[in-house]
Amino acid sequence: HRVDKYGPWRDRDISWPGGGGPRYDVRHPITKEPCKVPERGWGIASQGEMHRQIELGLVVFRDDHAEPPFRKAHLKPIPDELIESQNGDGDEELDESEEEELATQVRGSYFYAQSQKEVKYLRALMGGKVFQNPKDHNVIGKLIEYVTNGGTDDLILDFFAGSGTTAHAIIDSNLRKGTAKKFILVQLPEFVDEKEPAYKAGYHRVSDITIDRIKRVVNEYAKESEGLLPNDPKYLFPATLGFRVYTLEKSAFPRVEFCPDPEKTEPENVELLKTYIREKEATFNVRWDRDRILDEVLLKNGFTLNYTLEKQADFASNEVFLAKDPFKEALICLDYDLAPQTVDYFKKHKDRFFICLEMALDTTRKWNLKHNLGDKLKAF
Repeated sequence: HRVDKYGPWRDRDISWPGGGGPRYDVRHPITKEPCKVPERGWGIASQGEMHRQIELGLVVFRDDHAEPPFRKAHLKPIPDELIESQNGDGDEELDESEEEELATQVRGSYFYAQSQKEVKYLRALMGGKVFQNPKDHNVIGKLIEYVTNGGTDDLILDFFAGSGTTAHAIIDSNLRKGTAKKFILVQLPEFVDEKEPAYKAGYHRVSDITIDRIKRVVNEYAKESEGLLPNDPKYLFPATLGFRVYTLEKSAFPRVEFCPDPEKTEPENVELLKTYIREKEATFNVRWDRDRILDEVLLKNGFTLNYTLEKQADFASNEVFLAKDPFKEALICLDYDLAPQTVDYFKKHKDRFFICLEMALDTTRKWNLKHNLGDKLKAF
């Protein structure tokens, strides 16, 4: 068990980050011979400081002098441990190049970080205490950078979004590193206890906190670009800070749940069913929400959430859009009635994929479209 009087520890490289470290004799306590010096030099600036850390029990020697010893890295900081700068002048943070190199080394099973810093930051960001025990977005960002390459294919999924730390970390990392990592956060609309400060601040569900936190992060970074021109290195394009919010709901399309009346004949029930469907469609028309319907229809047809829409000028009688994502594209029209000119368009463009409403088609138009497009026609 790797536990001493200071607590749990793991082994840590004793060589100098980046190379060019000092080289001096460190004698093995048993063989009394100088230990092998790491290729990058010792990670402790002076021979005196090395002996001091040996006395503290923070340096562990191998069986013999043929290999360099290693240092202990404890879960909690050791008060008597001093990490010297290259000049031996005391504590000093690693510079950017050294930090980058350490980021490529194998991470330990655990590390120590103060939580109060993130607690205070989140309170300032949100204007008060709204979330218990938030994770440190800087730490999460470092871990994400450690396991990703920063390309457009990096997609981080967080099924337990909480306050939105993962999104915050990725946005911050992208802006600092110039990368293009994407994220998907999932958070159930759990109710916040009415006694909690978050509820009194207007956050009635945990997901409300998640969404507002990301909005505030985006606004905070966007302020850095105010007054800057697009060619300024510090300018942040709005597209790099955007995100979408989706809510899992029932289908927006009318559901047919008609139960035949046992007292009626079959023809009478057929007429009742037709009346029921017309009423459902009328309600659907009244509650029309184009964006919501577009999302549902395109998702059901295999489009990704980051699709784009472009209105097509070729159609004068109907509003037709070109929907595109990185993998596919389709023409889509959500008008209640398709004009003959729109149907005729597909006589010459049989290679196009077309999506429309079932209620917009009569028998003739449906036959014509099906004849020209085959399985490239999808009607809802």
